[in-house]
Amino acid sequence: MPSRPRGDRAGGGRRPAPRRGLRRGGAGPAPGEDVGLIMDPASSEFFHDGVYVYAGEGVRRSPSEHAARR
Repeated sequence: MPSRPRGDRAGGGRRPAPRRGLRRGGAGPAPGEDVGLIMDPASSEFFHDGVYVYAGEGVRRSPSEHAARR
C-alpha cells in the first residue's frame, strides 16, 4: 500500500494512503452490487421497429416489457 511522504500531515509520520473508489472503505459503486451490465446479443434477432416480436407466441413487447420478463 502506498504511503504519504513525511510531513504531509500535521504531526508528520507515515500513514497509509487512502484507497479511493473501493466499497469497503471508500466511496463509489461496487461492481456486481451497485452496477451491472446485461447484454443479450440474441435479442437483436427479434427486435424490429422498436419492439420485440415473439413470432412463436404471437406477441409484441416494448423494451421495458421485454426487460421485465428477465
